[in-house]
Amino acid sequence: MSYVHIRVDGNLKKRAQKVLDKLGLDMSTAIRMFFIKVVQVNGLPFDVNLSKELMEKYKRKIKEA
Repeated sequence: MSYVHIRVDGNLKKRAQKVLDKLGLDMSTAIRMFFIKVVQVNGLPFDVNLSKELMEKYKRKIKEA
């Protein structure tokens, strides 16, 4: 067994805990579930993308390089 230490905004943690309480989960179980899903899908279990505006900015920088 190993430990993971993270820093997170206190308000965010409280809000997340309220949701997890409704689901009947503790924080550790929820994080373990997240890690299991990361392994299953070989990536993040949700979409991660940049806004259109930010993508256009990066494309311009690439063209200028």
